Amino acid sequence: TKTVKFVVISDTHNLHWKVQLPDADVLVHGGDFIDYGMINEVLDFNKWLGTIKHKFKYIIIVPGNHEFFPDAIGMLLTNVSFFF
Repeated sequence: TKTVKFVVISDTHNLHWKVQLPDADVLVHGGDFIDYGMINEVLDFNKWLGTIKHKFKYIIIVPGNHEFFPDAIGMLLTNVSFFF
């Protein structure tokens, strides 16, 4: 039997650099990774994703209510597998 290991987080609100993540197959961030919808917040989050993507086969990001412009944010997140 093959298993798939998920790590699911949410509501990190610009504190992603402090999050300790185990290795897994899939990382899912369930939204609210930024606070104010500023481009620099999104770029910083994407930079962090780039430093951890070696731990995961897939990174899935689901925007929350703090991600005000999801289409624009999705274009800035180059270190994700899927953005919904």
